[in-house]
Order: sequence, then C-alpha cells, then structure tokens
Amino acid sequence: MTKSAAIQLLESVRGQNPGPWIAHSYYVAQAAEIIANQINELDSTKAYCCGLLHDIGRKNGPYHLKHVLDGYYFLKDLGYLEESIICLTHSFHLGKIEEYLGEQDCSAADIHFLEAFLANYEFNDYDRLIQLCDSLALPKGFCILEMRFVDILQRYPVKNLLPQKWEVIYQIKAYFEKKKKKPLYPLLPDIIYNTFGIAGNFQLHES
Repeated sequence: MTKSAAIQLLESVRGQNPGPWIAHSYYVAQAAEIIANQINELDSTKAYCCGLLHDIGRKNGPYHLKHVLDGYYFLKDLGYLEESIICLTHSFHLGKIEEYLGEQDCSAADIHFLEAFLANYEFNDYDRLIQLCDSLALPKGFCILEMRFVDILQRYPVKNLLPQKWEVIYQIKAYFEKKKKKPLYPLLPDIIYNTFGIAGNFQLHES
C-alpha cells in the first residue's frame, strides 16, 4: 500500500463518523514513519500506512471493541491484510481480550474470533510500533506517554490489567530506543509544547 492510497482511504470515510480519531490517526502515522525511518529493519511507508489506518473501524460510529473488528474486516475485504491485522493488535499489548478498556460491544462470534486470534498470533515490530505510537499521539499532536495515559483514564474505566499494559508500552519504547541507540521523544515535533505548553527552541533529553 502507498501513502497516498492510505490517505485516500482514510479521507473517503471521514464523513461517516467525523471526530478527533482522524487527527489522532494522522499523528500516529507520522510518529510511526519518523521512528521507522531511524531503524533499518522497518519500512517507513508500511509503518505510516499501518498507523494511519489502525483506527479506521471507527468510521462506523462511536464503538468500543467493535471498532477493532470493523477495521479488520473492512481492510481485509479490500485486500490489505497486513494493515487489517494492525486494527486487531493495536489495542492488545498483553494479547488478552480482557485487557480492553472499553465495552465489548460486538457479537459473541466476534469475541471468540478475537480471543482465538490473540492466543495464536505473535506480535511483530509493526504491531509493537503502532501500539507505541498510539500512545504517543493525541488529536492535537505528539505527547509523552504519561499524558496519553491520563487521556485514556479520563475516558475509560480502570481495569486490573492496566498497569501491565502500561509496563509493556514502556518496554516497547525501550526496545525501539535500543534499536535506534537514542531516545525517541526528541524525534517527535512539538512534543514539549503539546505536553507542557512550553514553547522554545530546545529538545527533551533522556538519560
């Protein structure tokens, strides 16, 4: 899939359910592309497309777990298998359906399918990259992980597996930083301003 094809596809469904998920998707895509550009084993175009379309199931309305499956079936039917799988994996850092923070608003058959898929699927670097970038992007731009975590807590009930989910996200960040041999935050434009509301010509450094 090309970037232009992914953008055209997202824009073609924008009017079905307008909302902040569109802007969020663009920032996830940009973060994925930026990070993938720094890592030899990753294709930045593929990373961008996966990031841009990870939430495309939201085109059908303000659903919770259903958006994961709606996106998967929609992209799979169009022949975009790799991108469709990202729709399934981006919300499941632990590979367990019970970790999902929202409502299980889909059929019993869909839940059974998703449970079986997660039990037998091995996450790859693109799955993990989009899981990370999903936590680095608000609709207004890039942010540190903790700001995104607060955003999620404001919209969803706390579940017992939440600390483990967050720990996996930190591990994913460390995994890609080890590959790059540098921190990731300084790669993302305006992350300081979006996080702290501070303007300035400086970068966020990490030890």
